[in-house]
Amino acid sequence: MSDTTKNCWTCDYQDNLGQDTFLGRCKYFITLGKPIKDIPPDTVDKGCKCWKMGAGIATNNADYEKEERIALVADGCNLTQKKAEILVEKMKAK
Repeated sequence: MSDTTKNCWTCDYQDNLGQDTFLGRCKYFITLGKPIKDIPPDTVDKGCKCWKMGAGIATNNADYEKEERIALVADGCNLTQKKAEILVEKMKAK
């Protein structure tokens, strides 16, 4: 089980640098081609289904870490999810 709490405070999409709001703004909407939105007070502590582990957040959940590696490979190499999974498995086998 992971020690990481999946809320907006630990999410990679949270942007609280240079903003007027203490709760920050959610960058997830950029991935949908929409503008960044302020994080509502009733969401910040519980998070949402789009949560992505933020940089520097430690976890001991091997399955989640594998999923995160796959997502990073998919993003960095412009691959589909399935192709990224295959690539991560091949890298692991070496």
